[in-house]
Amino acid sequence: MSAERGAPSGAPGTRAIARFAAPLVTGSLVGQGVQFLVVTVLGSLGGSALYLRAVYVPVAFLFLAVNTGLGITLQVLTARRTGAAQPGAVPALLGSVARIGLLVYVVLGAAVVLGAGPLAALMAVPEAQRPAFTGFLTVMTLVSPLGMTGELGAAVLRGVGATGRSLLITAASAAVTLTCLTALTQGPYASVHALPWSLALGGAVETAAALLLLRRRGPFPLRDIARREPGTLRPVMGIGMPVAASVALLFVVEFLLLRVVAPFGEAAVAGFSLAYTVQAVFIVPAMSYASSVAILVNQRRAAGHPAQARAVMRRGAGLIGACYGGLTLLLTVAGPGAVGALPLDGATEAEAVRFMTLVGPTFGCTGLALVALGVMEQTGRGPVAIAMNTLHFGCVLGIGAWAARHEGSTDGLYAVLAVGAVIGALFSWPVAWRLVYRAEDSQDSQAAPDIPAAGSSPRGPEPRPAAPDAVRGGES
Repeated sequence: MSAERGAPSGAPGTRAIARFAAPLVTGSLVGQGVQFLVVTVLGSLGGSALYLRAVYVPVAFLFLAVNTGLGITLQVLTARRTGAAQPGAVPALLGSVARIGLLVYVVLGAAVVLGAGPLAALMAVPEAQRPAFTGFLTVMTLVSPLGMTGELGAAVLRGVGATGRSLLITAASAAVTLTCLTALTQGPYASVHALPWSLALGGAVETAAALLLLRRRGPFPLRDIARREPGTLRPVMGIGMPVAASVALLFVVEFLLLRVVAPFGEAAVAGFSLAYTVQAVFIVPAMSYASSVAILVNQRRAAGHPAQARAVMRRGAGLIGACYGGLTLLLTVAGPGAVGALPLDGATEAEAVRFMTLVGPTFGCTGLALVALGVMEQTGRGPVAIAMNTLHFGCVLGIGAWAARHEGSTDGLYAVLAVGAVIGALFSWPVAWRLVYRAEDSQDSQAAPDIPAAGSSPRGPEPRPAAPDAVRGGES
């Protein structure tokens, strides 16, 4: 194709895509591991500390949604600028997105702190615990912007292709957070407030390390962070909001699923929650893998090489399909037995094993669907992805609740979840293929109308130099 003339190399192969994606997938697993270890450390303070963290989780999801939406937006914009050979715009992009994020945090934080009383009532916090809940909520809200700036720094590194360095600062932040938390939860003054201060220090380290690595990687003048990049708000709305909505939707779905399971008893809730956590560990890496594919697609697209972007999409789909196929086979054979071997009471174990038996074989389908929807969200098709997600979960929850009541057990719900996962995978990939893959046939990138290329010509798009091949040699 003419668009491919002058490209110094072809699209990355399957192995190169795997090397590029591995740090992102590992980073997501590190994040999940940190949450588990935080609960373990806080457990040393007693049930009150764990309770306060548990009732804060819904608010944490709000901040997580903001951080994820802003981070993915900046990652996409950075990948496009990198692909278009415009690295000089990246510091201004970081500063512009960070300022939008800080404004969102001021508004959201004020609403959370001022609404602490109604929030406590909504979550049925006992009167004796409400002062402690309000204090913990206020401190967590005050330090949460540091988590956002750390995520934005990591997003820039991912966007320029330095996924290994992104994993490095994620691991460093996790290590600092856990070390500080462990130290502050010892001694006579230990309290649950050790958590927000530990998270703040971890976020500050992640932010500083990201800026340091970006400066060492190439020209990254810090003064340009103060410069305003025009047109940044539009992609934040078009890309970030659907991504944030997807994160919020996952929380709402889990909450509603628990409501469906609750009438069947505490053992059913405990067993379902355990098995659902196993599913989360299995499918969360799919979201990070989607980011890696989207970064490469955005870089090749912005560089004016649509055939390379098509090849990345095709090879990325084949790779994740093979991986989830193998993992699904392993989970089908060994999953129920592994869960059954845990030290659980009989009723909880039976519920968890039943979920793993009925739904476990379709975890791979859920992962595949999340990859397809994630790539759509990060290549400019976010509204379509969130609409598909909402329709899918709405149908699954409605039919699943009816089936559970009709069957008189959770088996009806689990069967619907399994069938819904298969249908979701079968429908999401053809749609993603059409909207993302076939869109590359046009040099006019319909998914990126909101990112005007610096110095663009009124005569129309011109071929640009190929994007630096970040995946060649496994840049870290």
